Amino acid sequence: VLLDSARVHPDDVKASWYEYRSLDPPLVLRRAEAALQPPPGVTLRLQDGRLVASGTAPLAWQQAAQLRAASLTDVTAYDDSALQMTEAAQFNELRQAISSTEFRFEGGTLAITSDPDAVAALVQQARDVLRLGDVLGRDVRVVVVGHASTEGAAATNRRLKLSRAQVVRNRLINA
Repeated sequence: VLLDSARVHPDDVKASWYEYRSLDPPLVLRRAEAALQPPPGVTLRLQDGRLVASGTAPLAWQQAAQLRAASLTDVTAYDDSALQMTEAAQFNELRQAISSTEFRFEGGTLAITSDPDAVAALVQQARDVLRLGDVLGRDVRVVVVGHASTEGAAATNRRLKLSRAQVVRNRLINA
């Protein structure tokens, strides 16, 4: 209709079509999100042409995202320096939980009075922190420290502290 009204013959029209990729930031961001498929907890944003990832994500996704991001032609760089590994966050939480674990003993004895489930929980936390340490390439050591009251002879209390630490250590090893 347009050609007829302009009295242009269709054979006189030459048309060429080229791919057009908008560099409009919201569209660039949507394409990046489609390519990287960020998991829940990860936010992508554009900053001066750079794609910035922040939040927490599994290590496997982070590694895959770095590879995929290299092929994104609409961004000048990929920055994941604000991204924390889910495993690292879990590792730190477990480390803190283990560090704050205390067992109570009956006065002057090696009998644990703490909840028996606390030992089982500590064992599971230790297994988890060791597994995450492997994933993250970190060496992990669990140090058990025993305590005793200041009542009584110092030498007796030193032996009691060491023996209590051994009791907890043995429960961890033998669980």
